[in-house]
Amino acid sequence: MPNKETGYYAILHKQICDNFSQCPSMLACEESGQKYGHPTAIYIDKEGKIDINKENCIGCTLCMQKCGLFRMVANLYQELETMKEFSND
Repeated sequence: MPNKETGYYAILHKQICDNFSQCPSMLACEESGQKYGHPTAIYIDKEGKIDINKENCIGCTLCMQKCGLFRMVANLYQELETMKEFSND
């Protein structure tokens, strides 16, 4: 579900992401959350990999600025097209 304020949220190309413990995008998301008072959207999942909680994503694009593996999407169709693009990589 897109963020109510911006209409956008982040998705990550997980298949090629390998910067788990020192993820610059996750750190930027945490800093943004602390500064603006919103929950952190990027986290490390049970498998030790980076993931995104779409409900917490405010669409600020800081993750995209820090890492080229993130994309912003606004609706289900756009997300499906982006995931199709990622599967071709």
